[in-house]
Amino acid sequence: MSVPEIFSILSTPREESYVKKEEKDLLKLAVKIKHAKNLKKYERLLETHTQKYNWLNYQYKGPVYQIDYFRDRLEALIHGRKNEAQKLSHNIETADREVFQKQKILIKKLRFSALQTKLFRMSREIVYIKGLRKDALYHGIYSYEPFFREVGRRFGLSIDQVRAMNYWEIEDLLLGKKISPDDLNERLKFCVAWCDRKKYLMYTGEKAKKFLSKIQFEKEKTENIKELIGTCACPGKVKGRVKIINVPEEMSKMQKGDILLSFNTNPNLMPAIRLASALVTASGGLTCHAAIVSRELKIPCVVGAKEVTKIFRDGDRVEVDATKGIIKKLK
Repeated sequence: MSVPEIFSILSTPREESYVKKEEKDLLKLAVKIKHAKNLKKYERLLETHTQKYNWLNYQYKGPVYQIDYFRDRLEALIHGRKNEAQKLSHNIETADREVFQKQKILIKKLRFSALQTKLFRMSREIVYIKGLRKDALYHGIYSYEPFFREVGRRFGLSIDQVRAMNYWEIEDLLLGKKISPDDLNERLKFCVAWCDRKKYLMYTGEKAKKFLSKIQFEKEKTENIKELIGTCACPGKVKGRVKIINVPEEMSKMQKGDILLSFNTNPNLMPAIRLASALVTASGGLTCHAAIVSRELKIPCVVGAKEVTKIFRDGDRVEVDATKGIIKKLK
């Protein structure tokens, strides 16, 4: 067993992310419905599932997953191969038990000290907590939406205009101070915010462009590069076609078995990620979204492969040796 494989196993959390919880619950629902005769009860269960997990797609401004998204996945499981949902559910549970058992075996076999054992336990907790932190953030923002809509209704603003306000501006608005809708529209078009411990500045329009023009961004040379090295987040080796996906609007081009390249994945991209044979991201580390999800889905993953979305193009045939952290273009 390689060092990346050992590290991947020992740093895999025992707690489940909300993405994994949703997948397991949907599989259980598919098993129930397969043997059910009351389809009305099935619809109620699906509505409950939607209410519980629709926010997973929300992030900073939505939209939420609609019931049709879950229904389509559910029907694919129900009408799939015989006992497919039951087998998938069993495979997930079995894989989890195997990882936890391997963790115990490795700790014993490698003769870890109490401190080393504690450090790896902490690494598992950090991986889990970092994912939970983002889930809590997204759920919190999702929970604000009714409040934002009510503020917009009272003062004749769109929800996007309300989102463009700072929290103290919303407070001032509720206390009777006016705000210019035109200023909010300018923020939505283009704005730059800057702050330190003493002051906060926000520029829009030409001022924002001028401020941004003063910042120097280093550009890496990417010509004639055929191979990149990143960090192994989940070991494995596959070959496939590249699909670069950074936003949900690009997911329609993803086919099962493609290799998904992204600047950095997020929960919005889960429908495409489930089709991927491997994940490669330009940013992120061992606790980023791609690293966590790839371990749960048991697919190879390389993170921190800088400029990967600039060097490779859709349709390129590549080999991902995640164990070594290498992405190589094939002829």
